[in-house]
Amino acid sequence: MLYTQVGSAEEHEVEVTGTSHDLQGLDQVTEHSVWLTAVNSNGGGDAIPEVTARTFSDVPSKEPQNVSVEAASSRSLIIHWEPPLAEHQNGIITSCKIRYKERGKSGSSKTSATDGNRRLFALTDLKTPLPRRRSVLLTYFVKPMAALDTYVLKRQ
Repeated sequence: MLYTQVGSAEEHEVEVTGTSHDLQGLDQVTEHSVWLTAVNSNGGGDAIPEVTARTFSDVPSKEPQNVSVEAASSRSLIIHWEPPLAEHQNGIITSCKIRYKERGKSGSSKTSATDGNRRLFALTDLKTPLPRRRSVLLTYFVKPMAALDTYVLKRQ
């Protein structure tokens, strides 16, 4: 079996003895071409026409960039961010989850979600007025959620 990433000149050859094979280590969201040739003691026959398939997406491999949190009022925060660089998105970002919790308080965090095209989000009607510190966690995901970094607002 021979395969290549579409657009690349580098071919890879894998010896296959059965009727199926699982190719590992391919890049996510990338088209690959595969073709087969039957081989016996006399050599290889003609190859089948190449078949092209695209690999699935995966969770982003890097965190959001340039994250900032600012106070908009005594009970609201504005969060700004840029998505991970394109080579680390591993697919189309479909959503952004923003998880937040008042620092030092026990109990579960709260989560808000927005679509993947947005670059800012307003947290409003916060229970405790600022200037208390709030911890904000931005989480990007394509299909499964990938937890990333925590950003703490420090009001001066």
